[in-house]
Amino acid sequence: MSRAVLQVRAEDIVGGRTLIVGERGRGKTQLTAKLLEGIAGFYPLSEITAIDMAPTTLTPSSRLSQFTSLTERIRYLAPPVIRAPRIEARTREEVLELAEFNKRAIDTLLAEFLERPTKVLVVNDLTIYFHRGSASKVLRCVDKAETFLANAYMGSLLAGQDKGSGVSYREARELARFIKESSPRIIRL
Repeated sequence: MSRAVLQVRAEDIVGGRTLIVGERGRGKTQLTAKLLEGIAGFYPLSEITAIDMAPTTLTPSSRLSQFTSLTERIRYLAPPVIRAPRIEARTREEVLELAEFNKRAIDTLLAEFLERPTKVLVVNDLTIYFHRGSASKVLRCVDKAETFLANAYMGSLLAGQDKGSGVSYREARELARFIKESSPRIIRL
């Protein structure tokens, strides 16, 4: 992590919108977990929701629960299975099937948050939803939270691995729309 990133503190993001972006394997989830722990000092744990969209089929896992035990004490919404379409699939059709599988699983969690919002919303691996899901639904969730923190893939390593499915283009387009409409503070790793 760069020196600038190490200077980011939870008190700097409380009450605002923050998005951590970077290439795969740069420490986005680890920084998110660290900031989540700091945010917990400003809010009752009952007012914190984390939605974990990270794939469960990759080793090592990049789930928030791998980096903080706080996920056991807050409202932690994580589907039992999330796939990694660009890495797992062998064909264009498989990429799209896995992306749609993920969207359905994550839609349920976003709906749950919208039904019972909390003051804090933390999202791990936001862009996996953008393979098939719309920024609109996530933006509705962001609007319900006082403090929003998320991390998202923004890179080129996976772009050529979508087997012609278009999910990489769609992911980048929806992320750009999300950034434009939510105006978050952006931390680049």
